Amino acid sequence: MKNKIIRITLFLSLCFYFVFKANATHIIGGEMNYTYVGDNNYLIKLTIYRDCLTGQAAYDNPASVGIFNASGTLVQSLDIPFSGSNVVEADINYHCGITIPTDVCVERSTYTFQVNLPPATGGYTLEYQRCCRNASIVNIFDPGETGDTFMATIPDASTFGNNSNPVFTNWPPVFICMGLPISINHSALDADGDSLVYKLCTPYEGADFVNPMPEPELYTPVIPLAWNPSYSVNNMIGGAYPLSINPHTGLLTGIPGGLGRFVVGVCVEEYRNGIYMGETKRDFQFNVVDCQLSVVSAFAIPAVLCDKNVTFTNLSLGASHYHWDFGIDSLSDDTTNIENPIYDYPGQGNYTATLIAYDVDCSDTLKIEIIVPPEFTVDAGSDKFLCPSDSVQIGNADNSGLFTYSWTPATGLGDPDISNPKANPSITTSYILKKSFATCFYLDTVVVNVANLKAEFSSSFEPKCDGIHASFINTSQSESSIKWILSNGFNSADASFSYIFNFGDNVEISMVAYKYNCTDTFKISVPTFSELISLPPPNVFTPNNDNVNECFMLKTTQGYEDCYEMEIFNRWGKKIFEKDANHKCWDGKNIKNGKNLDDGVYYYIITVGEKSYKGGVTLIR
Repeated sequence: MKNKIIRITLFLSLCFYFVFKANATHIIGGEMNYTYVGDNNYLIKLTIYRDCLTGQAAYDNPASVGIFNASGTLVQSLDIPFSGSNVVEADINYHCGITIPTDVCVERSTYTFQVNLPPATGGYTLEYQRCCRNASIVNIFDPGETGDTFMATIPDASTFGNNSNPVFTNWPPVFICMGLPISINHSALDADGDSLVYKLCTPYEGADFVNPMPEPELYTPVIPLAWNPSYSVNNMIGGAYPLSINPHTGLLTGIPGGLGRFVVGVCVEEYRNGIYMGETKRDFQFNVVDCQLSVVSAFAIPAVLCDKNVTFTNLSLGASHYHWDFGIDSLSDDTTNIENPIYDYPGQGNYTATLIAYDVDCSDTLKIEIIVPPEFTVDAGSDKFLCPSDSVQIGNADNSGLFTYSWTPATGLGDPDISNPKANPSITTSYILKKSFATCFYLDTVVVNVANLKAEFSSSFEPKCDGIHASFINTSQSESSIKWILSNGFNSADASFSYIFNFGDNVEISMVAYKYNCTDTFKISVPTFSELISLPPPNVFTPNNDNVNECFMLKTTQGYEDCYEMEIFNRWGKKIFEKDANHKCWDGKNIKNGKNLDDGVYYYIITVGEKSYKGGVTLIR
């Protein structure tokens, strides 16, 4: 009996799972928008597209939208009532000779609610989750059990001011033709005039078949859905010509490579004064069908226009004649009938280019918006020359607000993202300036030369009889010129020089090294006289043949003994000794007769150069 109960319970659970799973498949796509209406009030619009042919689940009534703060805490939960829906007209991207298929039905509903949200640090995130997608989608993993997340981010009003996010202007056609070029206007409007940049992006997962319409409780990071092998954000619909989107205009182009249903994501990023604020993500589904066509008008332009000279590549099919209109409202001759034209637009602006492709019986028309950027150049300025620890402004001021700037490397720059930052590098640095308009950019380089200046010189001093012989050699680093400055008034600009100082001179030698407008100084002093000869001489000597202090003389540096004169007098002023080549010191004898003199005090006059020194010395035997 117990085994039967278990089997019955399991059978009922499986039945519930398959019934629930079937009833939960319906999501085609959608997006979430908000509009600031004043006094911290926002009008929330959640647009959901569902499959009204094979999808089983009805629209939520109500739809539960969670509002979270920057830390992920739920601050409000909105239950937005269902207000009805309408069937979207089954359109196709080509019309001539095409019968629109009837095996797809798309239904749209917009939930609307006004909410008051006072400014909050980090802003708010709005989120709605619902499961599940159509099980027949071919480019994502397990679509029948994969839900969807629609979200929007309200930026911090204290940083950016009040904001309304961009609103896509058109829903893509329900059908597109396999193997034929598509060119779909997927642009958006921004009520605040913020800059918009378009890109392809991976849609999010959300909810599951167990809890297909969850109540918002805790914010959990969204998870990008998983692409099937051979598909990715870079190739969402397969084939040799993947989807791409013009980042300036939102023009979606590509050539579908296979039949089936494909999930596609398009994001529009919002920038105010060059600063990223957030993005609006649209999640939708392409139905690729096999079309039997007679004439298709199709053309491509470069994905990035950085010039007013535009090359048009004609991709039309089945046509024998063409007529182009390049969209200059003030001109009537801005047309041509050649197949692949090149047109030089008059300048910056938005233009609508039109191609009519036709044969005898049928024609097709395609219009694409052309955004021609402003003509601009980049100038990083002339090279700069700095002293260490100084700063200089590089680049040029730009108050137009049209361009963004980026300097590399950022080392030593006050703000690397403005047109004219202050630079204070520690070494000579080449800075590269990137000036951009949308994805167009130019580069220029400026070198900030830093005077890595260090004044140094080597010196030598040699005492000789006529004075102190000195030589000086510049050993500085990075200097462009030098100047020698002596405190006695002598100057020189030579790399090296020699000089004879008088004994006893107290002279300071300075060398100033120059580079750019920078200077560095190195200085020394001439060794003083006392450092070369010992004065005064001893005041006692004892010539008693004990080999200690036997002779009276000056203590001198080696080689200086012959460079001074000395005379000795007795107390009555009679000269008793005079230094000469054979008598370099006084041994206590009378130089005339060689006799020892009596003990007592004697007097000396020592002459060094032009200076004389007098004193007394005591003789003791």
